[in-house]
Amino acid sequence: MGEIHRQTSIDGLEQCSLQINNLAQTLGKQQVPAHEAGHIITTITDALTQRLIKLAQQALGPAPCVFTWLCFGSQARMDQSINADQDNALLLEREPTADIADYFERLADFVCQGLARCGITLCPGQYYGC
Repeated sequence: MGEIHRQTSIDGLEQCSLQINNLAQTLGKQQVPAHEAGHIITTITDALTQRLIKLAQQALGPAPCVFTWLCFGSQARMDQSINADQDNALLLEREPTADIADYFERLADFVCQGLARCGITLCPGQYYGC
């Protein structure tokens, strides 16, 4: 987790994420209960998401309004597996103007594409972005 939060690029996060499959195999060999393994994998996805949001804001500048990144599905239930896809959304403090919508579209794309590079596939229903 600490290594994820120290990364300064998507490339670095991608390298960290290469360890997730090995971790999942180790958890299986140690017979860690599925709900605990899911919690661990989800915690890693949460850390990747948080770091990607920070990296996006470093690239794009501060957010033009208050927002919350939401996750749904297995991530929200804390039972992700290594083959989970993304189910994300943004909740904005107010109805976005064109400039605000553009910012959050770029932020969402940065984070979603970053997660995809880290092995968490985009929603197969193509429901992603802002």
